Amino acid sequence: MQAKTLVVGSPRVRLRVRSSGTQVTLYATLWQVRGGNVTRPRSLVAPLRVTIPAGQTREVTVALPPGTYDLAAGTSWRVLLTTTDSAFANPRDVRLDQVSLAATQLELPTLPVPRAAAAPLDRESLGVAIAIGAALLGLLGLGAWRRHRRRALHRRDDLADVPLVVEDLVKTYKDGHRAVDDVSWRAERGQVVGLLGPNGAGKTTTIRMMLGLIRPDSGHVYVLGEPVGPGSAVLGRVGALVEGPGFLPHLSGRANLHAYWEATGRPDEEAAFEDAYAVAALGGALDRPVRTYSQGMRQRLGIAQAMLGKPELLFLDEPTNGLDPPQIAAMRPILQDYAATGRTVVVSSHLLGEVEQTCSHVVVMHAGRVVAAGAVADLLSSDDVTVLDLDAAEDPAPLAEALRAVPGVEAVEIAPPSVDRTGARVTVRATLSRADVVRAAVGQGAEIVAVAGHRHLEEVFLRYIEQAHASDADQSASLSERLRQVRAR
Repeated sequence: MQAKTLVVGSPRVRLRVRSSGTQVTLYATLWQVRGGNVTRPRSLVAPLRVTIPAGQTREVTVALPPGTYDLAAGTSWRVLLTTTDSAFANPRDVRLDQVSLAATQLELPTLPVPRAAAAPLDRESLGVAIAIGAALLGLLGLGAWRRHRRRALHRRDDLADVPLVVEDLVKTYKDGHRAVDDVSWRAERGQVVGLLGPNGAGKTTTIRMMLGLIRPDSGHVYVLGEPVGPGSAVLGRVGALVEGPGFLPHLSGRANLHAYWEATGRPDEEAAFEDAYAVAALGGALDRPVRTYSQGMRQRLGIAQAMLGKPELLFLDEPTNGLDPPQIAAMRPILQDYAATGRTVVVSSHLLGEVEQTCSHVVVMHAGRVVAAGAVADLLSSDDVTVLDLDAAEDPAPLAEALRAVPGVEAVEIAPPSVDRTGARVTVRATLSRADVVRAAVGQGAEIVAVAGHRHLEEVFLRYIEQAHASDADQSASLSERLRQVRAR
């Protein structure tokens, strides 16, 4: 600036944009340079999204962060463009962007600088007024968007008898991590559904969206045909235990259950307190303060609280935390009997053996996506699979090598000993009958202690996760190759 300048509003810069992709997302920030000092007068970001045919160039005007800028003579401005920003959900596609200036000068909304004799302009008040106006416009826009969203999410009569439907859920956090990526599945009446996946698979995020605790970026959740969002009335027909129970420690277990139910505003006769006491199975401890409870006692009370009122849809996130083996075994028929009354239970758990015995259906997630879903019996049963449990002293490697050479054997996998067996396990997939596979193994001198006609859920789960890992690795390699080709052009 050759002379002192007062800028009020949004400076604008004209850019030429070219990309290997069809959509470009950029973030612009404004920096002030005076002498050797570089400062950022406004800690704001101007996001820009441009749709453009691949390989073509488009000119766009970027409105930079608004404000009141008092520029002394000799001041210049610098515009910084980035492809990521911590405050926004960033795209995950691989692309090469080319950006250049379409005009060498910024467009500045200026006001005349007041004379010294005139009353000084209250620039701070003007800046505050602009900021308040921008905030009000943002709130009005957000309110309009939410009203539009509520109108768009109407009741689905075709799903009125389906306890839970998840459609195309997507959730990306501000750091760009996509925790849930296009997840769809449904749960029917009478089912106990196991939601499985390694840590970070997106299970808890999915549950929180299904309960209206957080909003998805896109996609919908329906409970009995009603769309789910924060405060949805249909959530009164849902019970949940997510990320551990919470109680008033000075109250007894019984008093906590009654206080929770009173907060719902529903009559006591609908609570089914006696059934909840039976689920908690605390005996005389039910009338002791909760602060004296062990973790397992708190967990059982939390499950009982979630089942108050016998909700039609029940969510339990890691319900066996803190429970000992007899308590876990006792919980299994409770959940199965509950679903048998026409209700639905969704269980998130890492105990695959327990899920196999408890759940009728499973949904397997990996890296935010569903990689398998279906009835447990269908996923585990296989006419072409024979599972051989070996004696603890048996080395499975020679047997596996010999079986691979048998005509009709397609694949042989080895699983090491585990907590429920002392010997290795050899799983054989073949076109041969199960009896022929056993004869071939015995002919190799194998000491077999058990034969099964189906795989265990742990094996199926690990196979799906390994396949998903391999697919992700192939996709990453493909993207890297595409980027290399783009750079070589």
